[in-house]
Amino acid sequence: DELFELVDTSRVWVFANLPIEQARHFKEGDSASITPKGGEAIVAPITYLSPMADETTRTIRVRLEVANLQGQLKPREYVEVALGWSGPPVVAVPITALTTIDKTRGLFLETAGGYTFVPIEAGREGGGWVEVRTGAKEGDPIVTDGVFDLKNLLLKEQIGSGE
Repeated sequence: DELFELVDTSRVWVFANLPIEQARHFKEGDSASITPKGGEAIVAPITYLSPMADETTRTIRVRLEVANLQGQLKPREYVEVALGWSGPPVVAVPITALTTIDKTRGLFLETAGGYTFVPIEAGREGGGWVEVRTGAKEGDPIVTDGVFDLKNLLLKEQIGSGE
């Protein structure tokens, strides 16, 4: 009979599953941010990337090794893992700025005469931000609050004009 279990939590492993396309951007030694629910973020290195994808989920298992001297992480708890990779700077907008009109994804730009809907080509998304590949450039005055109201006004104008 097992009476108790001794566990040393001064170092813990955190596992994350990444889509194959994302896993290609990382290697052992890269850093990640690990945030337990209600806790502070902890930075830790990637110590292992599986050479094989999971057959069911088509993801790559990544292991991070965390110095857990203050006991912030508990065994078997769920945490949020954020990995970032460097690359050339990109234009990004808050996801709240995007809307879809007539199956076209875009955003509203503020102009001298009001607001204009501009179709965009979106790229990567994460952390509440969306990369804008085409359609807007750095410094463009975009609408982030009230997008729903502007969309409704635009659609109302289109209905009134018979478009």
